[in-house]
Amino acid sequence: MARLEATKRRPSAKARLILWAARRRLGQAPAAMRIRAGLPGFLEATTGMDRYFQKPRVLPPRIFRLAMLKTAAIVGCPF
Repeated sequence: MARLEATKRRPSAKARLILWAARRRLGQAPAAMRIRAGLPGFLEATTGMDRYFQKPRVLPPRIFRLAMLKTAAIVGCPF
């Protein structure tokens, strides 16, 4: 698996704004967002994808959970 090198510098102004909005909406910024904030441009690039996955689902919740479980089994998730 490819690894990205994080920078030690402060996140960009846009990344700080995204983290602030996440903290306001969720109470705290998720760990994945905080990690991505250390990578120049990566948080901004993946924010659209995050928004897409937060949209209401077309599938019934039970079918969606079954699909997520099957996907996790296929990729070898250890839970």
